[in-house]
Amino acid sequence: MQVTDIENMLKIIFTLLFFVSINAQAGIVYNAIKATPQVAMSRDSTGVTSCGVRVMTLVEVGDETTWHDFSGSVYRDGIFGLWKAGSYRYATAKLLKKIPAPGTSIRLPAPTGFWIAEAGASSAASMQKVIPAEDKGFILGDADVVNTMNTVLAIAKGSPIQFAMQYKDEKVERIVSFSAPLNDADYSTLLRCFEGLQAGIASDNPGIDKE
Repeated sequence: MQVTDIENMLKIIFTLLFFVSINAQAGIVYNAIKATPQVAMSRDSTGVTSCGVRVMTLVEVGDETTWHDFSGSVYRDGIFGLWKAGSYRYATAKLLKKIPAPGTSIRLPAPTGFWIAEAGASSAASMQKVIPAEDKGFILGDADVVNTMNTVLAIAKGSPIQFAMQYKDEKVERIVSFSAPLNDADYSTLLRCFEGLQAGIASDNPGIDKE
């Protein structure tokens, strides 16, 4: 076999490996048939302690109907992002003749990871250290604070969003796409929450410029 033949063969092999790698990472995208966002916030005697959103999305895949339940918040103490994720799984809504209410039939075991991003964004808010949540079937994970805040605001504005919960029994990643803005009143509440959070962080850290 000549050198040129070997080179061509290697090019073909590496090209095939490249496409296999891309396909393995890409996953399959599903559009949510329903998405319900709401403001998630907390405060104590010193003021606002966290701001974020909780979202539930409904997706049908084959003979399964899944409610994904996740939330993302920015916390004042320590200035970090935190995400919580889990899901509820049922027989398909078409067989049930109705959309099941979320909150029962928790999917177990819990996911092993979670990421979320505005569609087209260069980076995602992904869990860096995953731990079990107090709620069975859910996980918690801290994430980059800037990515978390940007993603929370993108969700609130109704920007196209993609996310994935990773489960051990899924060979191909299921990516869910949705767009569901907060109503005007809730969006204003979230912005005021972040203003209060910013003021609290500045108060806790006098050296940080409020701007």
